[in-house]
Amino acid sequence: RVDVARDDGAVVVEIADTGPGIPADQREAVFEEYVRLEGSGAEGTGLGLPLARRLAELLEGSLDLASTPGTGTCVRLRIPACRS
Repeated sequence: RVDVARDDGAVVVEIADTGPGIPADQREAVFEEYVRLEGSGAEGTGLGLPLARRLAELLEGSLDLASTPGTGTCVRLRIPACRS
């Protein structure tokens, strides 16, 4: 699921899935470069979330996630809205 909204001068994009979820003790680790969680079945380099968070911060925003093992994960991007 993808939701987009405006909130207090910012654009907020939330992406939620119903995957395996991420245990609480490993949530910050997914934002480290080249980290892939064992047993997740995920493929890739382990660069997607670290680069996305870095880009969000360069745009003066944030990227974080909430997750429940066995239920899924929600990634939330918040960046300032363009002013015209």
